[in-house]
Amino acid sequence: MKALTRRHGSAAATSARSAMHRLGPMLLAACLAGCALGHPHRTLATGVDLAALRAELPLPATMRGQRLPAIAVYAPPPRPAAAAAGADAAAEPPEGLVFDAAVIRRELVEVLAATGLFAAVFPVGTEPQSEVFAAIDTARRRHGASLLVAAEIGPPRLVLEERDLVLPLLAWLVGPPGLWLHSHTYALEFDLGLKLYDLTGDRWLPELPVPPARASEALNFHERTSSLWTYLLTNVWPAPFCPVDEDKVAGALAARALAAPLARFLEHLAERYHGQIYTFAVQPDPRGMIEVVYPPADTEVYVLGGAAHLSFLVSAPPGRTIRRARLGERLVFPAPARAAVAGAGEDAPPAAPPPRLRLPLVTTQPLEPGAPLRLVVEDSAGERTECVLVALRRASPAGRTASRTAQQPESAH
Repeated sequence: MKALTRRHGSAAATSARSAMHRLGPMLLAACLAGCALGHPHRTLATGVDLAALRAELPLPATMRGQRLPAIAVYAPPPRPAAAAAGADAAAEPPEGLVFDAAVIRRELVEVLAATGLFAAVFPVGTEPQSEVFAAIDTARRRHGASLLVAAEIGPPRLVLEERDLVLPLLAWLVGPPGLWLHSHTYALEFDLGLKLYDLTGDRWLPELPVPPARASEALNFHERTSSLWTYLLTNVWPAPFCPVDEDKVAGALAARALAAPLARFLEHLAERYHGQIYTFAVQPDPRGMIEVVYPPADTEVYVLGGAAHLSFLVSAPPGRTIRRARLGERLVFPAPARAAVAGAGEDAPPAAPPPRLRLPLVTTQPLEPGAPLRLVVEDSAGERTECVLVALRRASPAGRTASRTAQQPESAH
């Protein structure tokens, strides 16, 4: 009897193994087909093809084929949901999965860069508690950007909308095929406000309204997991119940969520803004007293409205101070003082300035293409030196929408 029982048990086990061997290839084929059909942005090794998603941002017809100067992106961390809702909601815990909101900022930069519209896209103000004016200064001094995109990201919400269990659990029994099943559907949404700061014109442009960022996607195990330990855990624990990497999930959805608001943003730019692309040739002063801080020499910048922000740093030679500086026909240091006498309409002679060893000069100057602009500096010993800038406009204008993130407004704001 015992021998008969062993034979029957052995036959049953053999039959079960044979069934699993037959079921395995079928499940694998079903998983691979599910990965390929209806998910054109998927690859088996890396999951969601983020590069393809980023490059899919639809561009207005007037922007296609153009290449604009560099822009900077300033996206501070989102305000907490409690702060956005008011003090009464301070006790409310965050809803959904918690992830690092810097994922959204990185994707914002990557999506804009993937359009190919800009020579470069730089993130600025990434340090904690960074202020927008520090970001503006960094965008100019370090990157020579023409415009800055300021993004206000609302409190993001990442939730698991749906989780299929039956087929993934069956697939888990035969091993790796279950890891490619798109069984977890996640949704990401957040509000997005976008404004442009014209770095060449020193002004904020009107905010361009865009729709909220939203995306929903079914992800497989590879697309929601990054830890090696989680992969090892699938040997003893069903894959559908394993921990997920919230940052990776948010990154997989962020590019798709940003597509609609950024497409609308670029449409606004194409409709409302116009500008010219300039380069500035610089003839440095022979004494090395004058540094041109902005715009950078021989670098394309996008100019809105025909005037440009100019920034210089003048340093006095050893043992001397700076007496005066003149930009073109205008005295910029010391600044002319208005006559205090009632009825006097002329500028009074400049008062004697305090001794200056270093002098930052910032001005917005109307541009005359091809005409030299001279900055003449005189030191305390009466010796003069000069630096010459020449604005050169691009022969083929940037067109109706000459920039990807940097377009110019038709009127100053």
